[in-house]
Amino acid sequence: MSETNDEKILKILEELDKDELNAFAFHLNRGNHKIHIPKKELSDLNARKIIDKLTAYYGSDYLDVLRTILKALPREDLLKRLPEKAGK
Repeated sequence: MSETNDEKILKILEELDKDELNAFAFHLNRGNHKIHIPKKELSDLNARKIIDKLTAYYGSDYLDVLRTILKALPREDLLKRLPEKAGK
């Protein structure tokens, strides 16, 4: 059975280290997006929590936000592996 795109995204995000997760949280709180996630909701982030926050706040646009943040980190290596769309 092949991986879904959501599983691929989760594996990609699991490669972020603690400093990168902190930087990711910073960008979610203050980045160049229409919606900023409150700082209090960004403590103790891990890959699953990132996906939960992204989908809750950005809906179907969450991959665009994810791409923007991965560029800013910069993690072009992970960016290249992102699927075109979420889901299956």
